[in-house]
Amino acid sequence: MIKATVVAEVVHTDNLPDLTFAEAHGVIAIEAEHTCGREAAGELRWEIIKGYGRSLSSMKLFPTTALFDRIEDAPYLEYRICTAEEQIYSLTVYAAPTNPLGEGRRLKYAVAFDSHPPVLTDMLPLEFAAGESWHWSESVMNNIHTSTTQHSLTAGMHTLRLYVLDAGLVLQKLVLSREPLLCSYFGPEESFCKED
Repeated sequence: MIKATVVAEVVHTDNLPDLTFAEAHGVIAIEAEHTCGREAAGELRWEIIKGYGRSLSSMKLFPTTALFDRIEDAPYLEYRICTAEEQIYSLTVYAAPTNPLGEGRRLKYAVAFDSHPPVLTDMLPLEFAAGESWHWSESVMNNIHTSTTQHSLTAGMHTLRLYVLDAGLVLQKLVLSREPLLCSYFGPEESFCKED
């Protein structure tokens, strides 16, 4: 006789606002297009690129010439999440293996939770050189860039805002986790989202 142990977790979602992603087993995974808000001023626009990337789609800012030096001027995407614990979480951002679109440019973005100051970061390591560096080769072979930031969060509802400072960034997925993620090609499947 073969015995199996199953660990089940009940996540109550009745009181969550619509378009909220709930944590289960220490993870919240979100496909980039499943936003609760999008901000792009003037001629700027967010577009969904269906079927592009490792899973559902990608989000891209147009026109691709858009560049921002200040976070407060940058367009953003918003996501609504519900965390289970007061903890330091890691946010891993998955993006297409794009190269910077101009000389001296990078693939910068910033992340803010609620009213906390945004954390500015770069999708590319400092030693990245298109066509030359090991990091470039790895991103092409794996068809992905990933970057991780740390955030101290309380249990409960949060709004995650992701600012894009370089329009070359093609966002595919976001994964918030309490523990290091296991190595996998697709990453965790998308978490439960309460829909209207």
